[in-house]
Amino acid sequence: MKMKKFILFVLFVLFVCGCSDSKQEQNNKVYHLGSYVYVDDDIILHVDMKCKGIAKVHGAQPVSIKSVYDVDEYMLRNICSVCCDESVYEQLKEKIKDE
Repeated sequence: MKMKKFILFVLFVLFVCGCSDSKQEQNNKVYHLGSYVYVDDDIILHVDMKCKGIAKVHGAQPVSIKSVYDVDEYMLRNICSVCCDESVYEQLKEKIKDE
Protein backbone atom coordinates (compact mmCIF):
# COMPACT_ATOMS: atom_id res chain seq x y z
CA MET A 1 0.00 0.00 0.00
CA LYS A 2 2.85 2.40 0.81
CA MET A 3 4.46 1.60 -2.52
CA LYS A 4 1.28 2.54 -4.45
CA LYS A 5 1.04 5.86 -2.62
CA PHE A 6 4.70 6.57 -3.31
CA ILE A 7 4.32 5.80 -7.02
CA LEU A 8 1.21 7.97 -7.26
CA PHE A 9 3.01 10.79 -5.48
CA VAL A 10 6.00 10.56 -7.85
CA LEU A 11 3.72 10.53 -10.89
CA PHE A 12 1.83 13.54 -9.57
CA VAL A 13 5.05 15.50 -8.98
CA LEU A 14 6.32 14.65 -12.48
CA PHE A 15 3.02 15.70 -14.01
CA VAL A 16 2.98 19.05 -12.20
CA CYS A 17 6.62 19.83 -13.01
CA GLY A 18 6.26 18.75 -16.63
CA CYS A 19 3.27 20.99 -17.26
CA SER A 20 4.81 24.12 -15.79
CA ASP A 21 8.03 23.81 -17.82
CA SER A 22 6.25 23.47 -21.16
CA LYS A 23 4.12 26.54 -20.46
CA GLN A 24 7.21 28.62 -19.67
CA GLU A 25 8.87 27.55 -22.93
CA GLN A 26 5.85 28.67 -24.94
CA ASN A 27 5.83 32.11 -23.31
CA ASN A 28 9.55 32.63 -23.93
CA LYS A 29 9.43 32.20 -27.72
CA VAL A 30 11.79 34.64 -29.40
CA TYR A 31 10.69 36.22 -32.68
CA HIS A 32 13.09 37.57 -35.29
CA LEU A 33 12.59 40.02 -38.11
CA GLY A 34 12.63 38.17 -41.41
CA SER A 35 12.17 39.37 -44.98
CA TYR A 36 8.42 39.78 -44.65
CA VAL A 37 5.89 41.19 -42.23
CA TYR A 38 2.20 40.35 -41.98
CA VAL A 39 -0.63 42.85 -41.63
CA ASP A 40 -4.02 41.62 -40.45
CA ASP A 41 -7.46 43.10 -41.14
CA ASP A 42 -7.14 45.41 -38.13
CA ILE A 43 -3.93 46.87 -39.65
CA ILE A 44 -1.78 45.28 -36.92
CA LEU A 45 1.77 44.44 -37.96
CA HIS A 46 3.12 40.96 -37.13
CA VAL A 47 6.56 39.48 -37.81
CA ASP A 48 5.50 35.84 -37.64
CA MET A 49 2.71 34.24 -39.65
CA LYS A 50 2.21 31.74 -36.81
CA CYS A 51 1.76 34.48 -34.21
CA LYS A 52 -0.89 33.71 -31.62
CA GLY A 53 -2.26 37.24 -32.12
CA ILE A 54 -3.22 36.40 -35.70
CA ALA A 55 -4.59 33.00 -34.78
CA LYS A 56 -6.83 34.33 -32.00
CA VAL A 57 -8.47 36.96 -34.17
CA HIS A 58 -8.43 35.48 -37.64
CA GLY A 59 -7.94 31.75 -37.32
CA ALA A 60 -6.96 30.47 -40.74
CA GLN A 61 -7.88 33.65 -42.64
CA PRO A 62 -5.09 35.08 -44.79
CA VAL A 63 -3.34 38.33 -43.97
CA SER A 64 -1.46 40.77 -46.20
CA ILE A 65 2.18 39.83 -46.69
CA LYS A 66 4.57 42.74 -47.18
CA SER A 67 8.29 43.17 -47.53
CA VAL A 68 10.03 44.72 -44.53
CA TYR A 69 11.03 47.54 -46.88
CA ASP A 70 7.34 48.41 -47.39
CA VAL A 71 6.85 49.19 -43.69
CA ASP A 72 6.17 52.85 -42.98
CA GLU A 73 5.77 55.00 -39.86
CA TYR A 74 1.99 54.46 -39.83
CA MET A 75 2.39 50.68 -39.63
CA LEU A 76 4.76 51.01 -36.67
CA ARG A 77 1.97 52.60 -34.64
CA ASN A 78 0.08 49.30 -34.55
CA ILE A 79 2.47 46.46 -33.91
CA CYS A 80 1.58 43.16 -32.29
CA SER A 81 2.52 42.89 -28.63
CA VAL A 82 2.86 39.11 -28.92
CA CYS A 83 5.42 38.76 -31.72
CA CYS A 84 7.06 42.22 -31.79
CA ASP A 85 9.38 43.03 -28.92
CA GLU A 86 11.60 46.07 -28.52
CA SER A 87 14.46 44.65 -30.59
CA VAL A 88 12.15 43.87 -33.54
CA TYR A 89 10.64 47.35 -33.27
CA GLU A 90 14.09 48.94 -33.38
CA GLN A 91 15.05 46.83 -36.42
CA LEU A 92 11.92 47.97 -38.23
CA LYS A 93 12.66 51.62 -37.38
CA GLU A 94 16.17 51.21 -38.82
CA LYS A 95 14.73 49.80 -42.06
CA ILE A 96 12.53 52.90 -42.38
CA LYS A 97 15.46 55.26 -41.71
CA ASP A 98 17.58 53.50 -44.34
CA GLU A 99 15.05 54.40 -47.05
